[in-house]
Amino acid sequence: MGRRGFVATIALMCAGALCAVVGVSSPTLAAWSDRVTVSAPVSAGIWGQASEADTCTAYGYDGAPLAECSVAEVSVETWGTPGSRERNYYITFDAPDGARSVSFDVSLAEQDDPDAEPWPWETSGVRLGAQFRVDETWTCDALPRVHAHGSDWQYPTIFFQVVENRTGISTLCP
Repeated sequence: MGRRGFVATIALMCAGALCAVVGVSSPTLAAWSDRVTVSAPVSAGIWGQASEADTCTAYGYDGAPLAECSVAEVSVETWGTPGSRERNYYITFDAPDGARSVSFDVSLAEQDDPDAEPWPWETSGVRLGAQFRVDETWTCDALPRVHAHGSDWQYPTIFFQVVENRTGISTLCP
């Protein structure tokens, strides 16, 4: 860069600094000004290990059932206030190498926090986006029991959300 380019660069830098000091720019204002504060109690943890009644079947790359599968853990995170609470569930499986997917029959009631307000299973629903497809005979009326087939490649942990009040919410329930 020549002397003329150097002087031009310094002049631009000084002009930019001057604009910043003088306040040529103005703050951006949003089209709305409502402030909202939201708070919700959150709890998370493993309230209990998988029940002996919880079962699974692992399937290999070819779709054939594999020799062993067990439900290793069911963990849950709960948030919200009674009437509008939601839960994240994570079901972890132990299965042999080569597992592509897992079908399962698991009770979520084992995971209820004994210190929290009771969960109203009769109004609950599994949100769309669950990492499984439900058995044709399963409905949300079967909650807290879930009988489903995990999406391919979601092994070893399957995630899904449950809402305590499915009214007006997109769920897997008919």
